[in-house]
Amino acid sequence: PAPAMPWLAQRVPIAGDVTAVLFIPDFELPTKEARALLADEIPRADAVHNISRAAMLVHAFSSGRLDLLRWGSQDALHQPQRGTLFPLFPLINGALQGGAHGAWLSGAGPTVCALLGGHEDGGGDVDAVGRFAAEEVAESMRAVAAAEGVQGRIAIVPVVEGGVELDDEDDHDPLFD
Repeated sequence: PAPAMPWLAQRVPIAGDVTAVLFIPDFELPTKEARALLADEIPRADAVHNISRAAMLVHAFSSGRLDLLRWGSQDALHQPQRGTLFPLFPLINGALQGGAHGAWLSGAGPTVCALLGGHEDGGGDVDAVGRFAAEEVAESMRAVAAAEGVQGRIAIVPVVEGGVELDDEDDHDPLFD
């Protein structure tokens, strides 16, 4: 095996406005259970696929070419296995057909995240067309979920560069346990 390498990360600035449409199923999928579905080894072709898609994902965000998210968000390492637990791919396809630039399983799941953008009003806020486009993606995801018998809720939220922030007075947040 290769020697242990430290985790390295670099923030990627997001060019332009981006809105996330989240389908949050009513069931939970503990990370430990989701990880247990993954293979211990992966085929080289799957690794190459994901590396190329990761590069495209970074390019899509940093350049504002959100149309590339359709391909940059494709995965061969975890979504096929986790998609056996619920209709992940119909939800992803529904989001894309509804107008999302890209969609994927958020983390270990079960939330499905769809992104769209390019609807700024000039002042940095999403305009009426952007809100309408997000609602179309949400409705498409709702329709797929209903047809597949998956209960859940939709959240439409702006993507912000600062990410999640906790108040100083919060000494414990179960979200991060």
